[in-house]
Amino acid sequence: MSNDVDCYDAWPKFCCSTDLTKPLIVNCTHFSYTISQTISCKCRECSTITQISGEVYGKQNGTKIPFKSGQIYMKGQLVGETTDSGLFSLTISGDDKEVVLLLKNDAENRFMNTLKTVKITEDGNTPIDIVVPLKSKPISFNSNLGHTMPLANGNHTAFTHVSFPRESFITQDGKPFSGMVHASVHFMDPRNLDDIESAYGSVSTIGEDGNEIPLDTYGMTNYIFNDDNGNSLKLNSPITYSFDASQFNISIDEEGKSKLYEWYLDMKTGKWVKIAQFKANKQQTGKRRLLSTTTLQVDIPPLPDIKYIEEYTKLTSQKTIVARTQYYIYYDNIHNHDILGEVKGSRTIYTTNTKQVISRGFRERSDACVVAVKVYQDTSFRLPLGTSVTVTAITYNPSSVKYSGKDTRNTNKDGIACLTIFCDQNVTLYAKQALTPVDLVTSNTHSLPDFYARTNINNNAGVMFEAIESSYDPFAKKYSPVRHYFDREECLHPRRDDYHFQFAPLVKPELFSPKYGEETRKLLSWYTDAKDKPERRTCFLKVRVTVRDTYIELKMYWCFLIK
Repeated sequence: MSNDVDCYDAWPKFCCSTDLTKPLIVNCTHFSYTISQTISCKCRECSTITQISGEVYGKQNGTKIPFKSGQIYMKGQLVGETTDSGLFSLTISGDDKEVVLLLKNDAENRFMNTLKTVKITEDGNTPIDIVVPLKSKPISFNSNLGHTMPLANGNHTAFTHVSFPRESFITQDGKPFSGMVHASVHFMDPRNLDDIESAYGSVSTIGEDGNEIPLDTYGMTNYIFNDDNGNSLKLNSPITYSFDASQFNISIDEEGKSKLYEWYLDMKTGKWVKIAQFKANKQQTGKRRLLSTTTLQVDIPPLPDIKYIEEYTKLTSQKTIVARTQYYIYYDNIHNHDILGEVKGSRTIYTTNTKQVISRGFRERSDACVVAVKVYQDTSFRLPLGTSVTVTAITYNPSSVKYSGKDTRNTNKDGIACLTIFCDQNVTLYAKQALTPVDLVTSNTHSLPDFYARTNINNNAGVMFEAIESSYDPFAKKYSPVRHYFDREECLHPRRDDYHFQFAPLVKPELFSPKYGEETRKLLSWYTDAKDKPERRTCFLKVRVTVRDTYIELKMYWCFLIK
């Protein structure tokens, strides 16, 4: 225990290492050399080494664009670079469960600076694909006039705008700037799948109890400001975001407040910190102030000045006992108006004062869930794959017609990954092994209750389903593949073979099951999977081609691999 409050193992790990050595000279025929002989050993704190490897790229119309020769920073230090193909490999010491990577300065200057959080496997290799956003075409405007721009990607209509007030920019040395501003703006539109994959940080925050809490995103923005000479500029005044609440059915109370907040990405933790609440826009009409029922607004101070901590909302009662002493005089008897038997005394009176105290923070969302995924060695779906595989879950909210967010996790030694989603929303799952050409495919049946609807997509590369939390099945004695978020530990370390979604690498097996003609009993085709396997994805088809000419008849046999 690290202290009386934290409940985790704080003892360091120890390993055997060399204590005392002595030199030994080895004499050979024509030369000699010195080696070290270990005399004694000692215990020392272990140095855990973890590998992170994978690929960094952007997406444009579904095509990968490599993050060429880009720099990767961690805790402010340069820890590695990507290759021309966007591949990278990092070695990390320590026992961190999650690291924050800053990716910037690619060779072609095509990408935005991006912050990503990576959950790692301690003392092992963590494969990961990182999608970073491409820079957009700069938007130019006069800093003395200010500017309002719509935020949207693809063919979608903008539902939010950002306004920069006039004279709101300064140079890097803090002097007021006057002139043309060229703004490269990246907006992560929650209605686009490619945008969700390139989201900044992790779409989560840290709650009052220190645990990670998932968030529902309505978009993210990132800016780069330059002058005509390419010099960087900084914001020095608050900017205003306007949001059309009607497009996402966001409710507004009588005071004009919504449940929508602006958040700031903490560069150290990779988590989001609450800044301000969106409120209904008040418009001045004559002497009356009218509430606009659809437009929400929030003012955000410039990022360099933000120092916010997470807030929480909690009502507690503080009781204070106050002691008060009363002094008194009384008389035993009064006769003919004479006072007789005067007695003086005192007594202590205790009063309890109750004070209601409101504190602010983040509570775990009641609609947050986790989904269980298991990756197997092959498509027999019998033995789990011990090698780490990256699994991604993308949640889509059909009521608000947008993606709520995504979560990416690596499977553990038992082949299990539990990904954060939102209950009762549509979820897409897919899995990938980094740096390998082998595809991962889903099971035709999965390990699911009979009533659980799902659809395999993209030639069985992924699966879509509605995240229904159905709890415990008493007949099968298994838990649902979707559980509430507070049951995430039971999902990751189940005590039984609970329901789950299944993936496996698609590899060519060594054994074939041939098919014979009914009359000739000749071989017609061969399955690449064994006959007893439930998954038959490919087969070989034998075709005879006959070529005739005047002198010779040639017969040729061809084998085709059919998927």
